[in-house]
Amino acid sequence: MGAIGRYATSPAFCRSTNGAIRSKLARTSALVITPWRSQLANNWLEIRSVARSSMSATSWMSGTFEQPTP
Repeated sequence: MGAIGRYATSPAFCRSTNGAIRSKLARTSALVITPWRSQLANNWLEIRSVARSSMSATSWMSGTFEQPTP
């Protein structure tokens, strides 16, 4: 039995390998997810600014859908 076979089943080897895999996945996920989050935030801000400008263009409307003025 070689060195890999002897150490591959030891609890310490499994813990260190699992920990390394988890930390690698966490780093990779953060690199992949972060651009999407920032892009989503930027899109949300753009949508809000467009919505505000279009609402100010229709200033003849009084009230809102939630609380219409009589």
